[in-house]
Amino acid sequence: MLLFNGAKVRKRIKIIKEFCIFFINKVIIGFDREKQELF
Repeated sequence: MLLFNGAKVRKRIKIIKEFCIFFINKVIIGFDREKQELF
């Protein structure tokens, strides 16, 4: 049971990490686009 919960938690952490990377990439791309418009 403990092993199963550990796997669930790891899966959740992986999903959160992937979402954070995706979000950070979106923000960086957004900033780059704004900089190109400004300069």
